[in-house]
Amino acid sequence: MKQSQAEPSSVKTSSLISVLLVDDHYVVLDGLFTVLDADRRLKVVGRADNGRRAVEMTRRLQPDVVVMDVQMPILNGIEATREIRRENPSVKILMFSMFDNDEYIQEAIAAGINGYVLKDDPTELLSDVVCSVAAGNAVFNHKVSAALLGPPAGLSAKKKQAAAGSPRLTPRQVEILGLICEGLSSQQIATRLSRSVNTVNNHKKHIMRAMGVHKCTTLITKAVELGLISSSEN
Repeated sequence: MKQSQAEPSSVKTSSLISVLLVDDHYVVLDGLFTVLDADRRLKVVGRADNGRRAVEMTRRLQPDVVVMDVQMPILNGIEATREIRRENPSVKILMFSMFDNDEYIQEAIAAGINGYVLKDDPTELLSDVVCSVAAGNAVFNHKVSAALLGPPAGLSAKKKQAAAGSPRLTPRQVEILGLICEGLSSQQIATRLSRSVNTVNNHKKHIMRAMGVHKCTTLITKAVELGLISSSEN
C-alpha cells in the first residue's frame, strides 16, 4: 500500500490555515489536496490514509483543521476524532463523508466534530467550509441538518416544548439553536429571522448559559445529549 506522507512544506505557517487530509482512497486525497492547497488561505501540511495515522500526524503537525473520512481501516474517523479531541481540543475536525445516515452523524457530533459535509457536495465550496470551521463555526450539509433537525425552520413542536422545559429556552431560542446546528453564522441567522446580529448573539449567549456550554461545537453535542437533535420523534 502506498504510504501516507506529510507534504514537503509541513511546517505550520502562521498566516495560513493548516489542514491535514485523512481518507483511505488516494484519488480522494489527491483531489482534496488539489482543491484546498490551491486556496491562498490554506496550506495542506499532511495526508493520512487511516485514523491511527491521523491521530499521530495531528499530534506531530498540530494542524488547524483535520478533514476526516468516516470509514477507514485500523481506526475509523469517529474513533480518531475522539482520540484527537482528548489530546488536543483546539484542533477543528471537519467530517467529509459519503454517509448521510443519522447514526454516523450523531456519533460524529458526539465525538466532537466541528462540521459534517458530504462528498457529493460541490467541491469548489470546500475551501470556504474549511475556513469557516477554522474560524470556529459549526458547518453541516443541508441534508445532514435535515436528518437531525427536521424542517429547516427549526425543531418540531414536541422538541420545542422539551427544550423550553429543562434548559429553559424560549421558542425563539430553540429556533436559533436549530439554526446554529445547521451551521449558520449569527449574521445568517439574523437575516433569516429578520433580527439584528446583536439580538441573535444575545440569544446565543443565553442558550449557551442555559445549557451550560461555552462553544458552538459543545452546544451541538449537548443538544444531542438532551434529545433536542434526533433522527425521529419519540
